[in-house]
Amino acid sequence: MAKKKKLTKGQVRRVRSNQKKKLAKEETIQWDETMLGAVKQGLVITRFGQHADIEDLETKEIHRCNLRRGIESLVSGDRVKWRIGLESMHGISGVVEAVEQEHPC
Repeated sequence: MAKKKKLTKGQVRRVRSNQKKKLAKEETIQWDETMLGAVKQGLVITRFGQHADIEDLETKEIHRCNLRRGIESLVSGDRVKWRIGLESMHGISGVVEAVEQEHPC
C-alpha cells in the first residue's frame, strides 16, 4: 500500500478555514415574531429531524414547519399548536409552538 501524501501548509490552512466557515454558518431558520401569524390547531402528518409536516385543521392544507427547541416528543397523529409564517423561507412555512396533551378517556 502506498503512503498517503501529506497536505501542504497552505492546503491545511484552507481546509481549516473552510471548516470554520461551515461551523460558524447558521443552518437553521430564525423566525422573528413579526413574521408569524396567529396560533392555529394542527395535526402532525410526518416528523423528521427538526421539521414536521402539519395539517391545518381549518383549511386541510399541509405545511412544513420548524419545531421549537423545547419540543422533543412529537409523532404522527399528535395535535399541535402552530403558527404559519407570513412568507415561506427555504420551503419552511411555519413553526410548531406546542404539543397538546392527550386527554385520558
